[in-house]
Amino acid sequence: MHEDIAKIKIPVTILAATYPYGKETVQYTYKSQDQKLSNYIIQFADAAAHFIRHDQADWFITKIKKEL
Repeated sequence: MHEDIAKIKIPVTILAATYPYGKETVQYTYKSQDQKLSNYIIQFADAAAHFIRHDQADWFITKIKKEL
């Protein structure tokens, strides 16, 4: 699956939760998993767990609207 990520040529925005591991750990994980993705940014939902849409609903909706 991660091999196919190299085929994506458009800009990608990743919305990432930081709880409970912290921003640095999450940033490292995404960087190592998505290293073949050439054009991406990560936006962090601080203190959100796995389901950002529930933990920080307003933040999530704002980011989705901005990206669309």
